[in-house]
Amino acid sequence: DRCFKKLAGWMAILSMPVAFLSTFLNTYWTNFNLLAFTAPEILLQEMTDSSWLTVTFMLDLFGYYLPLIPLALYIPKLLNAEQSGLLKVFTFSGLAYIICGAIGASLCISILPNLADSYMQTSGDEQLLYFTVFSAFFNGIFFGLWDLLDPILSGVWWLGIGIYLQQQWKVLGRVTMTLGCFSLLTSIGYVTGNHALQDIGLNVYLGLAPIWAACMGLKILKHSPNN
Repeated sequence: DRCFKKLAGWMAILSMPVAFLSTFLNTYWTNFNLLAFTAPEILLQEMTDSSWLTVTFMLDLFGYYLPLIPLALYIPKLLNAEQSGLLKVFTFSGLAYIICGAIGASLCISILPNLADSYMQTSGDEQLLYFTVFSAFFNGIFFGLWDLLDPILSGVWWLGIGIYLQQQWKVLGRVTMTLGCFSLLTSIGYVTGNHALQDIGLNVYLGLAPIWAACMGLKILKHSPNN
């Protein structure tokens, strides 16, 4: 338990700089075009070398997703509520968010760079074919997975555990619930076609989620099971 506690805490803390580096490189390599990841044609237009996709989404995988698995599993112990059935549901939702998000990042790593390379090296009808396939994967991952399903799962997780957290740590609990609300806002914006809401929810998530993870990691490292 002591080793797992340290693992959960340190992985959550170290995930923050990795996540922020991923976000920064995504904007840097697309010439700070904030619309690059809103449409496949804009992303391909800004792209001169597809190898950076592998780098940034690898950082995304190990920044926003996989390091949070131990954190999600340790939170019920942190809250002294390991037998709570409702908290188990929230934890399952959190793990589902992490796994689904990680699958999306893995698909980006394994599929998008090759399709982008093929698109840039061809022309005419063949280029149009690669663009169509690239767009299909792009839309499925970015919108279907990351802007619809994942924000619902993460929103339920953060809202749920935030209610428990604020009973012991009011500020941390409210920040967690706020993160959950903005995460759900991403899905609401996508479903209703309100791109402003979708972008607000996504940008708050990208900025606040790594900070939240690091704060939770510190809280776990300071946690005494007897408290």
